[in-house]
Formats: sequence, C-alpha cells, structure tokens
Amino acid sequence: MMRKILVSGLALAPLAAILRWVVEPGDVVVFTVSALALVPLAWLIGEATEQAAEHTGSGVGGFLNASFGNAPELIIAVFAIADGLPDVVRGSITGSIVSNLLLVLGLALVSTDEEDLNWRSLVSNLGLVVWASLLLLVPSIPGWHGSPDRHTLAVVSIPIAVVLLLTYPLCKRFTWMAHFVLGAVDGLAPLGAYVGIAGKITLPAVLLFVAVTLWVAGFDIICALMDLRVDRQQGIRSLPVRFGEASGHSLPILLHLGMLVLLAGAGMLASAGAAYYLGVISVAGLILYEEYLFRSGANLFVINERVFISNMMFSVLFLLTTVGGYL
Repeated sequence: MMRKILVSGLALAPLAAILRWVVEPGDVVVFTVSALALVPLAWLIGEATEQAAEHTGSGVGGFLNASFGNAPELIIAVFAIADGLPDVVRGSITGSIVSNLLLVLGLALVSTDEEDLNWRSLVSNLGLVVWASLLLLVPSIPGWHGSPDRHTLAVVSIPIAVVLLLTYPLCKRFTWMAHFVLGAVDGLAPLGAYVGIAGKITLPAVLLFVAVTLWVAGFDIICALMDLRVDRQQGIRSLPVRFGEASGHSLPILLHLGMLVLLAGAGMLASAGAAYYLGVISVAGLILYEEYLFRSGANLFVINERVFISNMMFSVLFLLTTVGGYL
C-alpha cells in the first residue's frame, strides 16, 4: 500500500512545475507541493541505490546513496547562488549535515544492535566532522559581524586551506574519499581568488571549484594505483584499495568527464569568449589520451608519468585559452 502511495506521489514533481510556470497559484502552494514531491523522489533514489548495491556491493551502494541523497541540497545551492542567496545555501547545507548526523545516526543506533556497529569507522568519521567544523569556525565567526563576503575573510581562510592540505595524508588512514579532500583543497584556490577579487561567490565560481576538485581527485586516484600493493599492506585507504584496481582506471575518466561539463557550464554562465572553449575541448583530448594509456597495457609508472606530463601541458593551455576568452 505504501509503495503504491509513493509511486503515485511521483506525479507531484511535474505538478509542482505546472503550478509554478502555468497556474501560478502563489509561492506558498508551490513550495508546499514541491516539498511533498521530495518524499517520493527520495524514496525512489533509495530504491535505486539499494538495487545498485546488490550488484556492486555495500561500499559503492552507500557511496551512491550518500551522493544522490544530497541532490536536493545541491539543486537548492545551484539556484540559490544564481539568485544571490548565499544564506539559503548555508542553511540548506547546515540542515543536511544536522539531519545526517543526528537523524540518520540516531535511527541507526536505535535500529541496530550495538555489537553490529563499526565503532572504529563511526568514531573516525565523527572525529573528522568535528575537526572540519572547528576549522570552519575560524573564518565563520568573524563573518558574524560586518559583510560576510569581505576580502579579509578570504585572507583568513588561507590558513584553513593549509591545515586541510596537511590533514590530507591523515585522511588516508580513515577514509577512501581522501582523493576528494585533496581535490577540494586545490579547488579552494580559484574559489578563494574569485572571492578575494569579486567580493562575492557566484555560480560560475562554485562550478570552477567543483571542476578542480574532480580534476585533482581523478589524478590522485591514478597515482594511488602505483601504491596499491603497499597501501594494502600498510592499511592505507584509497578508492583502488576499496573497490579494486579496475576502479582506478574507470573513475578518473568519469571524474574528468564531469570536469569537462562543469568547465563548459562555468564558461557559459560567465560569458566566456570562444578561446575559452578551446581549452574545454582540450579536456576531451586529455580524457581520450588517458583512456588510450589505460587500454595500452603500459606499466603503471609509465602511465602516471605520461598523465602527469599531459596534465602540466593541459594546465598551461587552459590558462592561455581562459585569458584569451576574456581579452
């Protein structure tokens, strides 16, 4: 019975769109219907990830569930930033963190026997959350007074990026997501530079941040392939260790495809010139070259060296095309 109700509830999503752009009954009605539409959509995402987990294992299934489970916050962030509503983004992300930490964790504790809990993983992940929260308080507290987008706050954020960069090697002891920690640290550089110059956060800047995060994470996964045997012996965590060597071949390609889409989107939103898109096209060439190297069966050290060199060449080319796109 409940399943039928949830399946029927999927009609609320197109209904909300019709109300918003055709009927226009008012913001309160549209908001209420849209909020109700999230319930069956969340159920559908959960069902889909559970089906995927049956074929890929609980690790990949949990990763997909966590990723798609935060899709509403990502969608809200994209539209809110585009409309100049940073406080809405902060509130949405804060609510997501609180609900995951308190609601989901609380339900897990209530419904699971104590001996079935992985306490080591639980404590390490909660410790990382507390550590990140304390670091983010450093630039956040000064932002409670005056303009939260002022240049001085961007300067205060620099030591935070340094600490997070130093934390990256420690993360490899706790989580296979450490590649994205390194990527996010590097992604903070263009985002911080943009905020320091423009004095505000825009959607193109956020897309650039995510693109750099995926870019660096993909290359870090390739590097992790060389250390696969040692990492397994030493208990170091990485995506290839968690999901096998094959994941180190396919995931970098997927991440760099995501980077390609994000860079193209950032260029369109920022009204970049034609030269910029030459750099975006070069990303496709980089991806094809990576795929060629993996299929060639070359030694991993040779692949890593050639990928590193091609990455350096791409970086210079993309810098030139970006500058050319705004001259």
